[in-house]
Order: sequence, then C-alpha cells, then structure tokens
Amino acid sequence: MTEQLLAARVGHLNMIQGVVSRLATFSANAKNFCITVVAALLGIAFQQHLPVLLIAAAFVVISFAALDVYYLAQERRFREFYRDVADRPLTKATELGLTPPTLTLSAYFAGIRSFSTGGYHDSHAVPAMDSLGAVAADLCLIAERHAGKLLDGASSGLPDKLVRPGTGVPGGAVSLAYAPMASVGFLEEARRAATTTLFAGAEGGAFGQDDVTSPVIPAWEKHETAGLALERGLAVLAAVASQAFWATDRTPPPALAARLGMIRAAFPPVDDVARRVLGHDAARLAALFRGEIYGEA
Repeated sequence: MTEQLLAARVGHLNMIQGVVSRLATFSANAKNFCITVVAALLGIAFQQHLPVLLIAAAFVVISFAALDVYYLAQERRFREFYRDVADRPLTKATELGLTPPTLTLSAYFAGIRSFSTGGYHDSHAVPAMDSLGAVAADLCLIAERHAGKLLDGASSGLPDKLVRPGTGVPGGAVSLAYAPMASVGFLEEARRAATTTLFAGAEGGAFGQDDVTSPVIPAWEKHETAGLALERGLAVLAAVASQAFWATDRTPPPALAARLGMIRAAFPPVDDVARRVLGHDAARLAALFRGEIYGEA
C-alpha cells in the first residue's frame, strides 16, 4: 500500500513538473518571438524610413514583457503548488488535483520585479554598463597622462617632480613621481574590465528552461571593477594636482578651494622630509571619491 501511495505521489509531482516545464517553454518562446518581431520592425523602419514602426516595436516589447510576466507568475503558482503537494502526508497521495493557488494581482506584479523578466527585456542595461566601463578605462588613461606630465617639468613648466625650489630632496617628494606607475596598473585593470559582456555559454539545469542566463550581473561586476580603477586613478591625479599648487605656492580658484581642502585632508602635500606610505593616503582619497559617487557618509 505504501509503495502504491508513493508511486501516486511521484506521478502527481511529475504531472505538476510537466506543467512548470511547459510554462517555462512558453516564456522562452515569447522572448524568442519578441526578438524576431522587433528585429523585423526595426529593419523595415530603417529601410523604409518609417519612424512610426519604432513606436510599434516598443509596444511589442511591452506586450511580450507583460506576457512573459504572466507565464512567470503562473510558473511560480505551480512551483508553490509542487512544494505544497510534496509536503502533504502520504495518506493524501491519491488526491491528484492540478489546481494551484489563485493568481492574484499582487502575484502578477511581483513577476514584473523578477530578475529573469527585467534582466531579459531591459536590453539596454548590459551595453550601457559595458559602455560605462569603456569610458572609465579611457578616463583612467587621461588621468594617468595628466599626472605624469604634471610631474615632468619639461612638459608642465612646473618644478620638476613638483618639488619646491630650493629645498633638498632626500627621497620625500621624489617618491610622488612614482605615483603614475600605480596609475598604469589601474588603467590596465580598467581596460581588462572594459570588454563586451556576452551571454553565458554554458547550459545549466534540465527543467525545460531553454533561454539563457542574464548577463546583467557579469556586466555590473566589470563596470564596478572599471569604476573602482578610475576612482583610484583620479585619486593619484588629485594628489599630484594638489602637489602642483603646493610646489608653486599658488592659491586655487574659489570654485576649487573646498575640493582642494578635501584632497589635502586625505593626502597632504609631500615635502622633502615626508616619510609616509603614500598608498594609504591615496586609498583614503579614493574612498572619499567613492563615498561621494554613491552618496555614502
């Protein structure tokens, strides 16, 4: 008797899993059909100069997104139903109904916030983050060049290595001249991260899901890496620019006075008797920049 009940329970669960697999397939087919229709509309719009089709393409994306959300919400209903059936006492294994919980409006809108739906239909997110990573890499290069040329008296017309004239240099301020070497490392780190994010090539799972993993998280991680490298490169440039004001005993413009004060609070000018680890100061300055970017206290 127990074996018969167990077989009935397994069969019931397989029936529910079959529904889940079909819903997942419907969801994937909706996405694929969406791409086909939108690509066709965009092609005709640009070839025939019909901008109205761009609005139609946007409407198609919204419509298929709503349909995908519906399938996802239904799939969640049956997954909850699967867990409910699996947790029932074995004595109820002969109850083979396929009626999941009612789909409520709140459950439907919860699907809109789903990573699976949002990550797929928000097709601009990944290339936008990739572009930001590329911009960060280019800005790292510009920051490195500016810092290096400011320290080079032949290029900047400033005191060489930004040492105040008439002071001895037993190894203090000269150490700042090596800072752009660190900027090169930050630049290369940003350049490695500034690559195109592709769909994952591996196929994982065997549950009827025939779409692909969203590339949003890898794109965000690379964007974060490039952004962090830029913050560090800007910290080096800011320290060198502060040193330039100090070496020439110049007063900054009023608009830069507060910024220069913030920079020097974290990274004071390097004089000829300084003996400190400049990397620690640069790290504090980069952390201040990051705090401003993310609105952290």
